[in-house]
Amino acid sequence: MKSIKYLLSLSLLVYIFTIVSCGEKTPDGPTPEEAKITELSKTWNVGTIANSVTFDGVDRTDDYAGFTLTITSSKSFTATDGFSPVWPASGDWDFAGTADTPDLNTIIRSDDVEITIANVSETALQLSFTYTTPGSRAKSTDGPWIFTFTN
Repeated sequence: MKSIKYLLSLSLLVYIFTIVSCGEKTPDGPTPEEAKITELSKTWNVGTIANSVTFDGVDRTDDYAGFTLTITSSKSFTATDGFSPVWPASGDWDFAGTADTPDLNTIIRSDDVEITIANVSETALQLSFTYTTPGSRAKSTDGPWIFTFTN
């Protein structure tokens, strides 16, 4: 009888440890999405180096002298001295993909422009996208853009 009680107690103890150890664990450090948001959340400046801004392969850096892009951790942006409509003065953004599996290399602005994050580091950010004017009239802004920023 003692051995049955001992075995039952031991089984119950193993069961309790199994249930407790299967609980949800908190991750160490930020998630990949949080880390990417932190990398992006800065004020970025277009440099004066040739080809910091290109449109359809043509250097347009002079047109964007003084252009700054501030990206916030609350997934909004502010563009100063940009060229609307390519860069609206402000808006929101989110990662492409789904909430469960975001595409951390692609963001979508609130005007539905899909932007590829070609490179991001502590000191540099390169974004590329194809801009298309809403509606049926094409403008001289329609086509592939590449912006290379520093901070």
